Parts: sequence; structure tokens; C-alpha cells
Amino acid sequence: MVCRWLLPVSVAAVLNVHDGCSIDRCSEMIVEVDAYAYDEVSWFNSNKGNPVTIKSPDDDVIVSEQYEYIVNYFNKMERQWQNYLDLNTFLRHFLVGEMSGNTDTYWSVYMYKERGDDMMYTG
Repeated sequence: MVCRWLLPVSVAAVLNVHDGCSIDRCSEMIVEVDAYAYDEVSWFNSNKGNPVTIKSPDDDVIVSEQYEYIVNYFNKMERQWQNYLDLNTFLRHFLVGEMSGNTDTYWSVYMYKERGDDMMYTG
């Protein structure tokens, strides 16, 4: 079954694919820890106070279950980072930012999670 947010809204409505699509199957996401998240449509503050923008699924197709899943997953990842944060990509991102003098390294951090994988990757 294809998750609703992977299809245009009109196609998803015709196929009625959201019904029965578990959150686990729709758990792909792209987020940005973003100093300017407040200017975006889909964003939240994590439990640790980090402003996070939801980049995917898109604003016009995300449903409340997906939004809640993303918020809950991100907060769980912050609490239990040893289990849910891929340290290779996280450290690589920050080392490259430091070595290149990129001051945006701390203002804008893209992270993603793939379906079927519990890890959050940076970059």
C-alpha cells in the first residue's frame, strides 16, 4: 500500500490510500532544525526547545497523525540519541561545518528518517 503523502492529494483521494496506512509505513520524514522555523507552516519546538521545520511530507498533504508521529519521534530521538541518531552522519556534518567555517552549521541542520529504519540521519 502506498502512503497518502507520497501521492498528489487528488490521486490519494481517488485511491483512498490513507485508510489502513499505518504510521510505521508512513514514517519517512525530512526535518530541519531551523532557527527560522517560526516562519514556516509545519514546525514545532522540541521538548528540548529546538525549533524544527517539517520539510517532508509537504505542508499541503501532511495529516495530523503524521505530524504527531514526527513530533513524538523527534522528541524520542533527542531523549535517546544513542539509540536513534546516526553518529557518523551527525559528526561528519558538524566536523565539515567547523572545518569549513560555515556558521550556518548551527542554524540549519537537515535530518531524515527512512521507512523501516529507526535511525535519524544528518545531512
